[in-house]
Amino acid sequence: MTSTTQPQTLANPTASARPATAGIVLAIGFPLLLLVFEWGRTINHDTAWYLLATREWLEGARLYVDIFEVNPPLNFYLTVPPLILSDLTGMSGPNAQYTVICAAMGISLLACLRLLPEDLAHSAPRSAVALLGLAVGMVMPAMNDIAQREQVMLILVAPWLVAQLPRRDPLPRRTLIALSAVAGIGICLKPFFLLIPAAVTLWQVAAARSLRPVLSAENLTMGAVGLAYVGAAWALHPEYFREVVPLARDVYGAIALPEDRTLGFLLVTAAPFSLFALVFLSGRNVPPGTGLFVAASLGGLAAYIIQWNGFRYHAIPFEGFALMACFRVLANASRVTPIAVLAGLAILVSGWFSALQGPYQNPLLTELVADIDPAWQVDGVMVLSTHVTSGPPLALTLGTDWSGRYPHLWPVPGALGALATTDCATAPERCARFEDILTRVRQDIMADLTTRHPDLLIVERKAYYIDDDSFTWEGYMAPEPDWPAILDDYRPAGSSRGFDIWLRCAGATGAIAQTCARLPG
Repeated sequence: MTSTTQPQTLANPTASARPATAGIVLAIGFPLLLLVFEWGRTINHDTAWYLLATREWLEGARLYVDIFEVNPPLNFYLTVPPLILSDLTGMSGPNAQYTVICAAMGISLLACLRLLPEDLAHSAPRSAVALLGLAVGMVMPAMNDIAQREQVMLILVAPWLVAQLPRRDPLPRRTLIALSAVAGIGICLKPFFLLIPAAVTLWQVAAARSLRPVLSAENLTMGAVGLAYVGAAWALHPEYFREVVPLARDVYGAIALPEDRTLGFLLVTAAPFSLFALVFLSGRNVPPGTGLFVAASLGGLAAYIIQWNGFRYHAIPFEGFALMACFRVLANASRVTPIAVLAGLAILVSGWFSALQGPYQNPLLTELVADIDPAWQVDGVMVLSTHVTSGPPLALTLGTDWSGRYPHLWPVPGALGALATTDCATAPERCARFEDILTRVRQDIMADLTTRHPDLLIVERKAYYIDDDSFTWEGYMAPEPDWPAILDDYRPAGSSRGFDIWLRCAGATGAIAQTCARLPG
């Protein structure tokens, strides 16, 4: 006699079809809604710089020579697709970047949907909550910094992390290796991100009470990707290791917010998840696998603490993975439990903080744009500033070139600070090193002005990260003998609350020439 008992998915095909359909709609719809929301908005300053600098690189500029960026080269390569899309479609660079990041998010979410373990895959409500949690974790902490490397990392790492969840039927090894390779690319965006898979591995070692997870195929794949990346970067961009790394090691630490702001932001970000973490540690009503997301979150927290400069986007991995952990609890909750309640509250409070901050805003950019006549149609802009917020975003908004090799003059604060705290009589070599850095940056500025002749030269009156209130960019540039001759080509064309605006009148034509004719000589 033939048995009529069949697995649920065969007896009722719609049981598995419904979760898949709902998940597909969510995986595609969420990124589309984000794209509609971000379309035409100002993109964050770091991404603006990468769009401009990558364009120059594609047109022949040399990374870490003509473009002097403190970060390793991977994000330049990842910025190429948006520029290709922009060229093919005519859409703006920011909109192309938003399109690419939303497309990547959709692909990542579809992969996560496919990888959900059995406890979620066969339940439409649970799979929807789990997938929503992944989407919210990728987006909500990054609403002020869409397309930052931290968000890109979350998108690339999420499928690998979902694949680590406990399941009845193990995934094929080739699938795990492929997911690990993609995750490895995300981890390579910043060396600090290594702390995330390290924390996950430690959790797996503790859970299994074995060291076998350390040498898993996934970890070995990530390690291979990392070594291949370092080797390729060394071969293709040796200047990064020879020039940038030593300089950054000496001076980049000065680019940081005050300690109280750094600590304050950390406390505000961690507060929504603190009670959830305490109950999680008790182990009561915690769904299997939640610890993977908690461990990844702790890795993100460690990365924030090690960087310790107060920039909000550095906390995106911590907050993103923590949100995913909270949604993991809600997706598996069959009844109201303390940890489910705390998970819901953490999500709401984190969302409230995110809503208070809102989408990306750039007051410095708004201030500068208001004082620049759109009829000028400027060809090139340079801003003497130690903050990237004011320079590249302005060039991108005006649709012109960024005429400096630095995104902002980041070596200056560290060199000045080191000189101020060094007794040059007893440490002459140290002082000479930092004087050489200041001289080099000055000469680079002069070379860029001389060769590129930007129509706009904007000078910040109060430099960020420099404690000396007497510092001025005019005073800094004064040792260069050709600096007065450069200024002779420009005339003051206005000033805003924080900037002086100079317009290049030598050889000017059109609206710029008309404006120059009205300016005092």
